[in-house]
Amino acid sequence: MKLTRAILHLAIIAHTTFATQIVSSLPDSASTFDYIIVGGGTAGLVLANRLSGDERNFSVLVIEAGEDPRGIPMIEDPNQMIQLAFSKQHSWNWPTSNQTVGGKRHNILGGKVLGGSSSINGMVWTRGSKEQYDAIEALGNPSWGWEEMQNHMKKAERFEPSEESRGTTFEASARGYEGMVGTGHPTPYAPVKLFRAFVEACAQVFGIETGKDLCAGDPNSASQNSFSVHRPTLDSSAAVRSSSVISYLYPTIAKSSNSGLSVLVGHQATRIAWKDTTKVPAAASGVEFASVAEPSVRRAVRATREGNEKDLESVGIKTVINLPSVGTGLQDQTLNMVLYSYNSSLLSRYDTGNAGDALKLQDPALNNLPNLLVAEDYANSAGGPAGGALGFPSLQQLLGKELANSTVSELKRTALVRAQAIVDRGASTDVEGLWQIFLAQADIINGTTPAAEFSQFDTVLMPPGVLGVIVWNLLPQSRGSVKLASDDPFDYPSIDPAYLESEYDVLVQAACVRAARALFNTSTLASFIGVEVVPGLSLLPLDSTVAKTEEFVRASYAPVYHPVGTVAMMPKEMGGSVGPDLKIHGSLNVRVVDASVIPFQLSAHLSSTVYGIAEKAASMILASA
Repeated sequence: MKLTRAILHLAIIAHTTFATQIVSSLPDSASTFDYIIVGGGTAGLVLANRLSGDERNFSVLVIEAGEDPRGIPMIEDPNQMIQLAFSKQHSWNWPTSNQTVGGKRHNILGGKVLGGSSSINGMVWTRGSKEQYDAIEALGNPSWGWEEMQNHMKKAERFEPSEESRGTTFEASARGYEGMVGTGHPTPYAPVKLFRAFVEACAQVFGIETGKDLCAGDPNSASQNSFSVHRPTLDSSAAVRSSSVISYLYPTIAKSSNSGLSVLVGHQATRIAWKDTTKVPAAASGVEFASVAEPSVRRAVRATREGNEKDLESVGIKTVINLPSVGTGLQDQTLNMVLYSYNSSLLSRYDTGNAGDALKLQDPALNNLPNLLVAEDYANSAGGPAGGALGFPSLQQLLGKELANSTVSELKRTALVRAQAIVDRGASTDVEGLWQIFLAQADIINGTTPAAEFSQFDTVLMPPGVLGVIVWNLLPQSRGSVKLASDDPFDYPSIDPAYLESEYDVLVQAACVRAARALFNTSTLASFIGVEVVPGLSLLPLDSTVAKTEEFVRASYAPVYHPVGTVAMMPKEMGGSVGPDLKIHGSLNVRVVDASVIPFQLSAHLSSTVYGIAEKAASMILASA
């Protein structure tokens, strides 16, 4: 299942020691390792660094389907984020099923390269609310609350403050300064004037506080956000991407201190081998893998598998651990865009192009994004991502107190019915467990935890002469699934995110579109814009009804590419797949360490949380070794 990556803690006696290396093949003598990590992504390379760097000299193998990105400039260059993310060479582009809402197939992006999605993402660096992490702990996951997670998220971070004159603010105690992932603000950092205007407009429309640090556990704010970027040298004028491969792997290679680490690229894990399938819990003994170029040539032939017995047997696979919850609970967010042409008086430094090209940004033409023009001054700056300001309103700030209260009441009233319907269609396995999650989410949504994100972007993402905002519901109530499509591990799985199948999701998304228009009609932002090009007044007049706006949302949404929940960290009897030790229920030594263990969406971009999960996992594994 390609959406879930696992770490296999293998209790193998023999050691094979190598100098740290990235290789495209393993010698026959390299047959035993203390730890095997499937997937050299965001979390995988944190684990590789920490486990191989232990004083006990553990041997570690990372198996990664993608390539080593060294020598690929766009991986490091934040300006090439869009070209990179939509590159078929560096992204999995997992296809979904035809969606009930909108009737389209979508592609879910994920990094197919060392560093995983940290090598191709938007680099936005934020964290969820304290209440969300504490709610995860309350689901039966001791020591996974805010304080513990914040310590590990800070452990991963090496924050570099920027000058106050750039409008950036931060809370010193919320940041880490000695970690591996460089974070801060791009250099150069423009257009600061637009960022500040966007923050002020959010304050006017939502009545929201401004300038809070979005990593301090209370992201209900409009702020200029930080990114996972760093300056390669102190005198460097331009920032570069700080992915897990750049932050955790390459320094390890340079120091040659982790002599037991081997990273195998261009290979995909195909099966887990088990010692004795009659014993409970089952113990993994190894991993079968094959070259992406020669999938028929495989090493270490043994059995698979953890998963849903019925689903596995339907494609001819014998079950070792019957865990129906694996692959259920899929949650991804959906976005819409509101775009404007620039005020012509502000365009003297832009190659304006055709503002009508902005329509290409609406799905299904998202794959055309690499062909969009880039404003010349950004293209030449090599400075960083063009976005720089975010608004995170609560549900009350978005909908108004009365509608928000009635919406939360309805979420609670219908929680059990909605849980049953989702279980009935195979997107969850336990009605009571999902019911409890829905009730916990409703309580969180009723507070100050952000319910939506307003992400301001300038012309690096848009055609020259166009600016706007990307909006999305942060806390979807819809639930989807990931299932095997065949017994061939090289086939894509069957993915149904069930986008916008919850009435709440559509309500919030439509409110976001209306609020985005209000932002650009404030005095602070109106001076920047010319005419609206998406949705456009002819398609969606300003006096459109809520129903008409919801119709636009259903027809024009696109994925956010923040999937979580398919191997949820919860008790098995609640529909969980891993425990608080991240071991698969029913397994002695198979762990899952990535975003799939997060049981419900957070009011945040996921990178910082995933790094924190990986740091905590590494600490737990080493403590028990």
